[in-house]
Amino acid sequence: MYSRRELDDLEYRYYCELKDGTRKVKISDSLFRCPFCYLDRKRDYDFDDLLRHAYNISGSSRTKDGARHLALERYMKNYLRPLETPSSDVSSLPTEVLTGSWITAGEVNSSVVKSSSPRIGEAEPMSVSGGDDPVPSGEERQMFSPKHNSSLSNQDSTHPSKRACLTAGGKEGEEPVQQSGLSHGAPRYPQRRDPLAARNDGLMFVHPWKGILANISRTFNEKTRKFAGESGSKIREEFVSKGFNPHKVEPLWNGRVGFTGFAIVYFGKDWEAYRNATMFEKHFEVNQCGKRDYDSARDRGEELYGWIAKREDYYSRTVVGDHLRKQGDLVTVSGKEAEQQRRAFTLVSNLENTLETKSTNLEEIESKYKETSTELQRSMKEKDEMINAHNEKMSSMQQKARDYLASVKNEHEKAAQHLEAQRKEFEERERYLDKCQTLNKTERRKLQWQKQKNLMATEEQNKADEEMTRLAKQQQREKDELRERVKKLEKKLDDELALELEIERMRGGLQVMGHMEDPDMKEEIEKTKEKLKEKEEESEFQESLYQALVVKHGYTNDELQDARKAFIRVIK
Repeated sequence: MYSRRELDDLEYRYYCELKDGTRKVKISDSLFRCPFCYLDRKRDYDFDDLLRHAYNISGSSRTKDGARHLALERYMKNYLRPLETPSSDVSSLPTEVLTGSWITAGEVNSSVVKSSSPRIGEAEPMSVSGGDDPVPSGEERQMFSPKHNSSLSNQDSTHPSKRACLTAGGKEGEEPVQQSGLSHGAPRYPQRRDPLAARNDGLMFVHPWKGILANISRTFNEKTRKFAGESGSKIREEFVSKGFNPHKVEPLWNGRVGFTGFAIVYFGKDWEAYRNATMFEKHFEVNQCGKRDYDSARDRGEELYGWIAKREDYYSRTVVGDHLRKQGDLVTVSGKEAEQQRRAFTLVSNLENTLETKSTNLEEIESKYKETSTELQRSMKEKDEMINAHNEKMSSMQQKARDYLASVKNEHEKAAQHLEAQRKEFEERERYLDKCQTLNKTERRKLQWQKQKNLMATEEQNKADEEMTRLAKQQQREKDELRERVKKLEKKLDDELALELEIERMRGGLQVMGHMEDPDMKEEIEKTKEKLKEKEEESEFQESLYQALVVKHGYTNDELQDARKAFIRVIK
C-alpha cells in the first residue's frame, strides 16, 4: 500500500509518459488498448469500455496499478475523444459514476445530448484539424454553452481570437446544451449538475495549481546577447512574506533570447494551495495588475502582473503555454472535488472491507481460544483426578507394606523367644548332667553336638536378624527412593502440562500475529515459531523421560517383590 503522496507522484509520472507518447493507447480511430495490463495486451477496447476499465481498477485499490489506471483515465479525459456513436444506454455505466443529480435523455432533442460524461466533461477540447496543436491558429473551440459558463463567455468576448460557442437548439425554453461533437464526439453519458462547478462558473484551471507572473524586469547582457532576470528564489521569498506560500517560482527562459519576462509560480496540489493561488490572483487584481489589465494595457511600465493559470493560458502558443502543457493538465474545481470525494469513498470502502475481514478473523481466533481453554480445563481436571487416584493407590500400598512388616516382626519375636527357651532348657540339662556325673562319652558327644547345633542355630538366627535388618533398611531406602520418584513424576507431569499450556498459548499467539499485516511482525513471528519448535522438542523429551521413569519404577517394584519373597524364605 502506498501513501496518498506516493500515489499522486506515481500517477503524475505515468501521466507524463502517456502525454509524451512513451506508452501508446490509441491503435485506430475506434480501438484503444490498455498499456498497463500486460497479460491482456491482445485485447482491444472501444473508448467507453477502456474508460470504464481504467475507472474500475483505479477506484478499487491504492496500489501502483491503481495509480497507473488513474493516470490513464485522466489522459483519456484530457487528450482522447471517441468517434461519434449512437447514444449509449446509461444503465451500462458503473453505479459509482451515476451519482449526483442527473438529467434524463428525454429532456433534449434526439440530435444532441445534454452533456458529456461527468468524467469526460472536465477535459480540455481537442483540435478538429488533426494537428499536434490542440488549438488552431487564431481560433479556439469552446465546448460549453454561454448560459452554463457565462463568466467564461464574457472573458472570451474580450479576445477577438476566440471562436463563437457551438450550441445546439433543443425544445423551446430549454437551456442550450453541448453539441455531441464535431469530428470526434464525446461519449454520451448523463450530466451531473454540480453546484461547485456552477459556483466557480465552470472555469478550468491548470493542476497542480500554478500562477503566472508577467512583465518581470530583465536586463540585456551585451556579452551573451541575451536577456537576464531576477532569480526565482528571491521572487518566492517576496511572495512568502506576503502570505501566498508558493513552493517555488520558475522563471521561463528561451534559448534564443534568454529570460522571457515570464515566470511560473508553483503552489501545490491541495486545497490550501488553491486558496493561496486565489489570494495571489486577487492581490494583483486589486492592484489592477491582473490578466485583463495585462492584456488591455499598452504601456505596462515596471509593474508586475500575475494571475492563476487557466485554460486560455494552457492552450496559448507561447512559452507559458508550452510549459503548462508539459507540467500539468486542466481541471475544474468541482471536478477535482468530485475526484477527491470518489477517492475518499473508495478508501472508506476499502477500510470497511478490511475491518470486516479483521473482525471475522478475530471471531475465529476467539472461537479457537475458547475451544483451547475448554480443552485445557478438561486436561487439568483429568490431571487432578489422576493425581488423586495415584495418591490413594500409594497410600494403600504403604499401608499394606507396614502391615506386612509388622507381621514379620511378630513372627521373628516368636522365633527368638522359642530359641531362648531351648537355650535355657539345654543349659539346665547340662547342669543336670554335670551334677549327676553319670554321663558317658556318648552322652557327652550328644550334648556337645546339641550345643554346636544350638550355637549354629543361634548364628543362623543372628544372620537372619542382620539380614532382616538389612532388608528393612533396604526396603525403607527403596520406599524413600520410590517416594522421591513419585514426587519427581508429579513434578514432571506438572512441567509437561505447563509446557503443553505454553505451546497452546504460543500457537494461539502465532495465529493472532499471522492475521496482522504489519511488516514489523514478521521477525516476531519467526522468533515465536523457533520458540514453539524448541518447546515441542522439550515436550517430546519430557514425555520420553516420563516413560523411562515409569519403566524403571516397574523394574524396581519387581525387584522389591523378589526381595520380599527371599526374605520370607530365609525367615521360614
